[in-house]
Amino acid sequence: MPRQEPGVRPARALPYELHATSKVDLARSTVTIQLANTGLAAAVFQVRAGGTTRGPWTYTVGTHDELVDVWDFAAHHETAYDLSVYGPNGFFRAAKGALVAGAAHVTVQTIYDTERNILVLELHNRGARLRGLHIVDAYSRDRTVCDVDPGETLVQRFPLTRSFGWYDFTLTADSDPSFRTQLAGHLESGCDSMSDPALGR
Repeated sequence: MPRQEPGVRPARALPYELHATSKVDLARSTVTIQLANTGLAAAVFQVRAGGTTRGPWTYTVGTHDELVDVWDFAAHHETAYDLSVYGPNGFFRAAKGALVAGAAHVTVQTIYDTERNILVLELHNRGARLRGLHIVDAYSRDRTVCDVDPGETLVQRFPLTRSFGWYDFTLTADSDPSFRTQLAGHLESGCDSMSDPALGR
């Protein structure tokens, strides 16, 4: 099979600025995903569900527009969720966890600081105390570990200059092994950049 060429190459700026935020309702066993596009071109998202034959679901979101859909896991007598969102230029979001009392209940929102090339993660703990929340950076290999109290909002800022704006973060929690959230993609600043260094390793 052909192999990926090593190293990085120049990459043109793209008109995408995409968001996908998952909100879990433990009481109703539903997951709501909000797809938003604050970029300069329409984008196509695809949502896939793990461990089931349902889906995938495809959505086209115009520029400066948003769309919301709800997945009802109680209707299928399921007590866990596993949803992934795919978009252009490596955009990826994944949310996995349990739909039972005491499970991790965190909403993760992304804010793009394009002037400073920084990704800001806002973590809103809507459930019980999270012990040993791990945030792992796949590019720098850095790991942030902290506890988050109920109702607390944790804000973490990650510079992306060394990875040319590419990011890939995975969140897990010691207090709930079923919980896993991943966010990956490229922060578009309007300037030309470089190809994904993780592919060229």
